[in-house]
Amino acid sequence: MDYQEPNVSTEQAHPEDLTDILKLFDQVQAWLIASGLAGQWGTEPFSESELQRERFSGWLEHGLLYALCNQDRVVGSLVINPEIPSYAKQACEQHPKQALYLEAFAVHPNLRGKGLGGRLLEFAEREAERQNIGWLRLDCWADNNRLKRYYLERGYREFAQCELGTWRGAVFEKRIA
Repeated sequence: MDYQEPNVSTEQAHPEDLTDILKLFDQVQAWLIASGLAGQWGTEPFSESELQRERFSGWLEHGLLYALCNQDRVVGSLVINPEIPSYAKQACEQHPKQALYLEAFAVHPNLRGKGLGGRLLEFAEREAERQNIGWLRLDCWADNNRLKRYYLERGYREFAQCELGTWRGAVFEKRIA
């Protein structure tokens, strides 16, 4: 996959992007599995999961799903949600209520290390500022130390853990000026 910086843009996802976004998640998931990180998202391909299709469709319908595109190809995604996922609500109870929650954050594995994840996080930060929201929150698999370091390096702090079945997550937040 070729990557050309000038043509990268983040925009609200459209219904015709859904299949490409689910395929993107399949590719990221395959990379995670090959890297020994199957615990992050499991092993069932997103494109074959009716539950995942429903989740992403819901985000899309509510205008919460964004696509990072390069030459009209989806190379990343991000959900900016005003609602805390149910599995993380207890972890966030003692923290400021005015926050946006980041979900479905992914960048194509062939484009790792090119700063695209940082661009998506900056996009979310600008959106929080635009909405006058003081905090961004997100979670990841608690055993993914590389990803946890990535968020720490970008100014997020881990403040709690959450659970969804046997999956254990680390919850992060960042204060937005």
